[in-house]
Amino acid sequence: MTINLINRLVERGVLSPEDARELIQQAENDAAEARAEAPKTETEPDQATNDTVRVPYVPEIVKAQIRDEIKDDVMEQARLEHWVARMRFQLGIPYGGQG
Repeated sequence: MTINLINRLVERGVLSPEDARELIQQAENDAAEARAEAPKTETEPDQATNDTVRVPYVPEIVKAQIRDEIKDDVMEQARLEHWVARMRFQLGIPYGGQG
């Protein structure tokens, strides 16, 4: 697209053909430098230093399932460790029930 724009400017006499060639060469050099400096993508994982798995899209149903599993795990841990009784005691709230 950029090259087409530069060529149209040459056709209209706004740029000389030499200037156009120079601009195109500079743009190609800039693009090559940007590609060389770009960070690694998911197709080039750095296995030696990072074990992170990147997932670009997670469906809502999977998010909901993960959320429910975490909630169930936390609630089970709270029940086993008697979080409610401990908090009531720390807050000075009498507890008349079982658990």
